Amino acid sequence: GMQAQMDQIATAIHQLPENNYWALGGIGSQQLDAIGYGVIAGGGVRVGIEDNIYYNKRKTKLATNMDLLKRVHELSNIYERSILSPRTFGSLGFYNKIDSTRKDHHG
Repeated sequence: GMQAQMDQIATAIHQLPENNYWALGGIGSQQLDAIGYGVIAGGGVRVGIEDNIYYNKRKTKLATNMDLLKRVHELSNIYERSILSPRTFGSLGFYNKIDSTRKDHHG
């Protein structure tokens, strides 16, 4: 965790090992800055109303997940960044796998 400030994010990204995947996400009013920096720097982003219920920093518009995703797509288009398809994302091993040996509280 760190503040959504370009200098802190740049330092953290610079310290990562080569050939890895990273993403930025922000809580509350930091969400927009974090996803903006993530898109600009060519990484991944995380958005969702579970992290921020507002679409804007002035808190005058409630967010929907679709609005937040559309904004990521708009930023990606502006900065000419590609977006992974769900299939490609999953092929990288990012989907949770179901553990058939695990017993949940119903079983």
